[in-house]
Amino acid sequence: METQPLTAPPVILEKILQFLIPPAARETVVGDLREIYRGPSQYMTEALGTVPLVILSCAIRAANLPLLLLQGGLIYFCLVDLGAPSWHLGPVQAALATAAALTGLILCETYRRTGRPTVQRSIIDAILIAIVIIAFCPETLGRLNARAAGTPDFQMALQFVMLLPLAIPLLGVLRTLLIMQGDRELEDFGDHHDDAALSQSYPAFLRHMRLGLLWEALALLFFAVVGQVVLHIGLWFLSLCALVAGFLALISHVEPCTIRNAFALRAEYRRLFLHRQQSRRFLSWLWAAPVLTVIYENLIQAGLSTGRGVLVMIGSAALIAICFLIGSINRECAGRTQEKIGLLERRG
Repeated sequence: METQPLTAPPVILEKILQFLIPPAARETVVGDLREIYRGPSQYMTEALGTVPLVILSCAIRAANLPLLLLQGGLIYFCLVDLGAPSWHLGPVQAALATAAALTGLILCETYRRTGRPTVQRSIIDAILIAIVIIAFCPETLGRLNARAAGTPDFQMALQFVMLLPLAIPLLGVLRTLLIMQGDRELEDFGDHHDDAALSQSYPAFLRHMRLGLLWEALALLFFAVVGQVVLHIGLWFLSLCALVAGFLALISHVEPCTIRNAFALRAEYRRLFLHRQQSRRFLSWLWAAPVLTVIYENLIQAGLSTGRGVLVMIGSAALIAICFLIGSINRECAGRTQEKIGLLERRG
């Protein structure tokens, strides 16, 4: 049996270290620690001093503060204003639960692999989410006061349970469409990412981004007014949309960086790609926020307060499916952005 060189760390220690380090920095940090290896104790000392800082750094880079504030507000709102009568949560308990949920979201983003998810992984995720919906919703109905057979609620619940298996192919098809659209976009970008093409398309790309920001700002204002008048969501959403719309309009008029050479051009594209991806993550959840709030208030909370399990079942399925689709879109866009940046760096 071939013995391991004395200059290499023990395999078990390196495996544990690889598990602890986020994927974005795993290869670099493990390689650096391997180069300075002098012994197990020295290796552990270096790892204990390095890994926490690496995790913190990756968490800060992965965190989207506006998105976390929005998600935290939605979670706290549901726990306190809607869920407190049913779950007996006070403000302190709700705040602690919100903090725990946000910590979990940050860790998920920190340890998520860079790049687009594979087709196999995407389809498996869609199937698993559909199975969760199929298993969770009837269980929720059984735990609540189900209506007697023959009532409208019983018939509605029966029809909904029979339709639930369709969630597997439906979510799978939607996830596949996202992958196909991403493949086409990356293929088109890969054919036109040389220096000459990037320089020629830069003004049009910048103009397209600015117009997109302005149109989205106007759409947000319109959506907020409609939500206030028709859905009675609340002034919080109108104020938040007005604030975000003003910010989008402001950054759409920021002067672009001066492009002196091909390296600066690629750096500017990289900055714009990352900025658009981060803003897209926040805006996707902002658009969904009133829909999620209305579903929770009019289905889940209404069902819990009246004992109508069918409403809770339908609302839970809708919330899970919407959150899954938003997460899938964001993961696909984030992976697409990283692959575009990788193409720019390899070309440069």
